[in-house]
Amino acid sequence: MVSTPSSARAVPSAHVIRSFHPDYALPTGGHRIALAFRQESPEAVDDLYSRLTAVGYEGVVEPWDAFWGQRYATALTPDGNAVDLFAVLPSH
Repeated sequence: MVSTPSSARAVPSAHVIRSFHPDYALPTGGHRIALAFRQESPEAVDDLYSRLTAVGYEGVVEPWDAFWGQRYATALTPDGNAVDLFAVLPSH
């Protein structure tokens, strides 16, 4: 179990996802849901990503500074569901 100070829910359409991930394709055999968890700081994104991958989550997108003003990362749970981690960058 990994604790986070807060969370957020979003259900973006494939069209919205393709606006920042042009090669996105609807899943055919993997996850159909992604859970996004807001962190208190960009450093917290890095820390939680490291903790998740250390306990068996597959790292998919290492933490990076996204063009929309967030530190962002994605890992997959052992059963293939996406876990997105994000925090607002100080410059935004």
